[in-house]
Amino acid sequence: MDERGISALLSPRQEHGITLPWKWLDYATCGMQPEQLWYLAGYTSTGKTSAALQVGVHAARKGTGVAVFSLEMGKVSLFQRAVYQLARVDSERAKRNALKPEEREKARNAAELLYSLPIYFDDSMASTVPAIHAALRRQKLKAPIGLVIVDYLQLLGTAGRYENRAQAVGANSRALKMAAREFRCPFLVLSQFKRPKEDAKPTLSDFKESGDIENDADVAWFIHRPPTQEQDMVPVSFILAKQREGPRDIEENFWFFPKSQRFDGRDDGE
Repeated sequence: MDERGISALLSPRQEHGITLPWKWLDYATCGMQPEQLWYLAGYTSTGKTSAALQVGVHAARKGTGVAVFSLEMGKVSLFQRAVYQLARVDSERAKRNALKPEEREKARNAAELLYSLPIYFDDSMASTVPAIHAALRRQKLKAPIGLVIVDYLQLLGTAGRYENRAQAVGANSRALKMAAREFRCPFLVLSQFKRPKEDAKPTLSDFKESGDIENDADVAWFIHRPPTQEQDMVPVSFILAKQREGPRDIEENFWFFPKSQRFDGRDDGE
């Protein structure tokens, strides 16, 4: 290798991947790079789906085609949650048709914007990695896809037979990693943790049902939400637990707004 090639290898990363809606996480990771497998993990009811939707909508607003596969929520529910996030309105009052006129206008404008974005909520009921693979191929015939979101790993079925659940989950994780490489775009996959350990912060060993997830992940990002009474603003931590090419084991404090189901950094604003 000549001197120019060595200099290129040692130079700081110049390309920035798909941007994230939070400055801290975006800066720490240089965005979501092609072929990367990202895991977003947390305990039950910590807002993983909401955070993934924020990532997807933010990417779509920047022009990236986004495909969302949810085994937990239907297409309409996902769209509604994304609307409430964009409009920053109270989702519970919206469901009861109790929004104020100005709030309804915000929600209407957010819905119109969302309809115009290249974000596709899968309605094919893809429940296995091969089914997701096939659905992506069909969608790519219609429009390019630059980011895939899967919610969530432990709900995926398997195409083969395995001795135990850990092997099955591990096989799905590896298959998603290969799919990210084949489609040459990042995959953001949601994952559950094991049973909470009192108020201890989660670690990589807490991934539910498979240690293979830790090995497959290019980036592992956790949401830590300590037990707290429901309030308008809930303090949470984002923990960047793993990154193959960058800092790890770092965290930042964020706010979660339960009414609009969105996360914001202390200095961020979309």
